Amino acid sequence: MVLLIALDAKYIHTNLAVRLLKANCDFPVTIKEFTINDRTQQIMESIVSLRPEVIGFSVYIWNVMIVKKLTKAIKDIMKTIIVWGGPEVSYDYEEYIRENPVDYIISGEGEIAFNKLLRFLKEGGDINRIPNLIYREKGKTIATKKELIADLSSLKDPYRLEEFIDDIPHKIQYLELSRGCPFHCSYCLASLDNKIRYFPVSRVIDSIDYLLSVGARTFKFLDRTFNVKETLAGKIIDHIIDLDIKDVSFQFEITGDILSRDFIDKINSRAPRNRIRFEIGIQSTNPETNALVN
Repeated sequence: MVLLIALDAKYIHTNLAVRLLKANCDFPVTIKEFTINDRTQQIMESIVSLRPEVIGFSVYIWNVMIVKKLTKAIKDIMKTIIVWGGPEVSYDYEEYIRENPVDYIISGEGEIAFNKLLRFLKEGGDINRIPNLIYREKGKTIATKKELIADLSSLKDPYRLEEFIDDIPHKIQYLELSRGCPFHCSYCLASLDNKIRYFPVSRVIDSIDYLLSVGARTFKFLDRTFNVKETLAGKIIDHIIDLDIKDVSFQFEITGDILSRDFIDKINSRAPRNRIRFEIGIQSTNPETNALVN
C-alpha cells in the first residue's frame, strides 16, 4: 500500500501536491490529510493501522518538525519506505536526508519522479533514471538529474478525485496557471526555477467551472507571479469577472510594478466587489536594496 500524508496548517487548506501525485500515479494511492493541530499520537496511530509499504510526506515550513518526529517514530516500529517531498526539503536535502531516517527525497516537481520511484520499488531497474531524486548510498548523498516538467498539459487533473468531492465546498481550492518565476531575487527559493511554464488556459477555466459546480467558493492561485504574462492572466480574469455567481472570491499573487493601466482599469470597471484579491509583495522601496538582492 502507498500512503500519502498531508499535514495542513488549517482544516480549510487543501494539499494540492498529494492530489497531483495520486492523479498522476499508475499505482493505487491512499491519501490521509491531517492538520498540524491534530495530536501527533493520533496521526501516528492512523498511519500505522494501515501498514503501508511506502509513505510519502508533503513537507513545508509549518509541518517539518512534525514530519521529522513522525518519520522517526514510524521507522522505530515498522519496516516501511519513507519519501519526503515539498519546498521545505527540496533545497537543503543533503542535511535532511543525512540527519533523518528518510529513504528518499524528491526535490522539486514530483508528479513524474514519484511515479517512477514507485515503479522502481516494484520492478527494480536503474534508480538513477528517476529525476529529482535524492538518496543515500554507502554513506554518500546521491542526487539524480534535475528535471522540470516541460509540458504541464501532460499532467492529469487532480480535482476530480471522488474521495474529496464532499470536502470541496468547505475548503480553499488551489489552482495553477503557471510554474516558475521570472525574477532572480537572491533571498527567494523561487528564483532557482526561472523557466516559466504554463497550463492551458482552457484547462484552468474548466477546473474553475468544475469546482464551482460542486460547491467551491474560495480559490487561490499558487503562481509566483500570476500577471507575468498579462495576455494569459487577462483571460482568466475575464472569465472570473463574467461568472454569474455570488459570494465567490479568487486570490492571486502578483507583481505590482508590471501591471498595465488596461489591466487595472478592467478590474476597477468590471469586477464584482470582493471577487478578486491581489497579494502584492513590496520587498523594499530603497533602490539600492533592491539592486543588491537582484
